[in-house]
Amino acid sequence: MIYTTAQFLDDLKKEVQKQLVGKNITNAIMSELLTGQKGRHYESKKTLVKNYAKKGKTYLIAKEILNRYKKNLKKAIKHKYHNSNFDRIFNYYYQANTLKEYSNSTLNFNPNINLDYFEIIDSKEKAYWLGWLFAEGHINKHGGLQIEIGLKDEILILRFAKAIGFESSNIIYKSRINDIGAELKTVLITFQDSCFTGHLLNQGLVKGKKSRLITLPNFGDIHNIQVRVLYLAFLLGHFDGDGQQGSSRISSNSYMFLYQIKEKFRLELKISKQEYLTKDGYKMTRYMMSLTAEIFNEMLRNYKDSLKRKRIKLVDSILRAEQLERARAMRRNKLMFSKEILQNLLFEMPKTQIAILHQEKFGIRIGRTTIYRYARKWDLKMPHANYWRKNKYKKS
Repeated sequence: MIYTTAQFLDDLKKEVQKQLVGKNITNAIMSELLTGQKGRHYESKKTLVKNYAKKGKTYLIAKEILNRYKKNLKKAIKHKYHNSNFDRIFNYYYQANTLKEYSNSTLNFNPNINLDYFEIIDSKEKAYWLGWLFAEGHINKHGGLQIEIGLKDEILILRFAKAIGFESSNIIYKSRINDIGAELKTVLITFQDSCFTGHLLNQGLVKGKKSRLITLPNFGDIHNIQVRVLYLAFLLGHFDGDGQQGSSRISSNSYMFLYQIKEKFRLELKISKQEYLTKDGYKMTRYMMSLTAEIFNEMLRNYKDSLKRKRIKLVDSILRAEQLERARAMRRNKLMFSKEILQNLLFEMPKTQIAILHQEKFGIRIGRTTIYRYARKWDLKMPHANYWRKNKYKKS
């Protein structure tokens, strides 16, 4: 007796159409009826059947999935279910095939996925993605991994999917209205596999939305250069998830996590905190810490393939000291123009040109701030903000 999965799925769809008269039963509707949620489940199952057939294999649905189908159909069809042929179709499929009790849907939909990717963190790439997951990843109570980020950083989802062998066709794009009524577009990866998430748990990622409990993974002695590069890549990954663009500031709900980073890199930094309310009205505390410019720039040099919009090199302490000294020297220089001459010049040319003229006449370099300070000190009238847009400056 032969009763294929394709025939089974087709018969289910025909029976649904028969029971829901007047309604056009599409693949999307079938997906929702069988799984209880919107998606492409029915269509994906049909695709799997075809792909297995091309390789000379037979794709069969596991009993746990079939039981879920029956439960959801009963809930959706309601009283019509008892007078339908659904049970006969399911029983025929059971009897015609040798079915597994449970299925590994992750491998079915992602045949090239590397389930052992995070077993050992032995490369900067793996360390980077682990740090990113510490910021953006979530393991639910059933052991499923979920990563959802804003559409503007879609490139990270695509790169992560490629790194672990997750099929890009299984990436989900969503749109919803946030708490303030604005449309929020996100991109999502979600799948369930105890092997994959087990390795993440071993590396320190915590099950459930318990980010306040995470701690820094132990890669070894940071004084070893091969270990240090892993820590730097991990930090950069976390920064791309929970870091402030244009600064070295990182944040976390776990005080211990930031404290361990501070201790590991011997940083003399303050950890600040901020209280906020969740969507459900719970009071939470978030902790923040700024890394030094030296550490941040070292992170950027160490791993090149991070989020481009956050790769902003910071001014290190030596260069910053030089800039401050130049600024102090400029402030020490006195303005040589008289009060009356400066008043006239303010409406004749922009402040930058006044500064150039001052250096040409007196050999003393000043900046715009010096001019502004003297104008305020002498209570002079100054052009409004758009003055030099409407009145073009002409060099004599």
